[in-house]
This record gives sequence, structure tokens and C-alpha cells, in this order.
Amino acid sequence: MKRGKPLRRTGFTPAQRATQLTRKALESKRPKMSPEERATRKVVRARSEGQCEIHLGHPASDMHHRLNRSQGGLWTPANILHICRESHSTIGSDPKAAAGQGWSIRNQRNPEDVPLWLAGRGWCFLHDNGHVTEAIEEQDVAS
Repeated sequence: MKRGKPLRRTGFTPAQRATQLTRKALESKRPKMSPEERATRKVVRARSEGQCEIHLGHPASDMHHRLNRSQGGLWTPANILHICRESHSTIGSDPKAAAGQGWSIRNQRNPEDVPLWLAGRGWCFLHDNGHVTEAIEEQDVAS
């Protein structure tokens, strides 16, 4: 058989068929997105308008859990930040500084009750309905 000649049964060349099979195998291993995750991603994308919520002007590419999933963090808008890859890397490499900014949460705290610093907004609170409110009082930030 000549290289690149379509197979009679499928109409694809051997290389096209191999690519198609590989793609199907990868898709079958990809976990299905829960309705909660899908809804949260939609709300968070709208809130961020596609921009990193930590670095203003950077396009957002990652969804970051403030309270890690391994610690019980859920797919809720108050727990998710839409950030650029650089910010996500920074949070992972300096967890103490990230916690000080409210980008990471420990000890099973409710993300709605923990203030965080967002680019262009300053200190604020995220809510599960997708809204953001300013942290007005100094005690809000110190908590």
C-alpha cells in the first residue's frame, strides 16, 4: 500500500486514522465536567472578563482553587480564581505569600469569609453568586 493512500473502509489515510484513534483515547480518559464545575467556570469567566484576576492585563488561562480540592474545596465562584499561568505558578511556589493575599486558604475556612487582593479592585470578598464586594474595614483584611 502506498503511503498516504486512504483506507477503503474508513476513507482516512493511516496517519489520519492513528491521529483520530489517539484523540478518541485521550478524550475517553478525560474526566467529565460536573454541572457545578461547568456553572462555576461560566460565572468566574464572566467575573474576570477573561483577564487574570491577579495580574491586570494578562489573559487568564487557569482556574485556581483557593481552598484546595484535597482539603474539601468545592467548585464555587467564591473558591475559584481565573488567573494566568504565571500567577498560578507563583501561588504554588510561594504558598505563604499566596495565603497572605487570600489567594490560598487553609484550615477549612469558608472562601466567602476570607478577603483577598485582586488586581484593579484591591481587597475584597468573592461570593458564590459571582459578585465581588470591597473589604471596607481594616478588620476585614486582618481576619
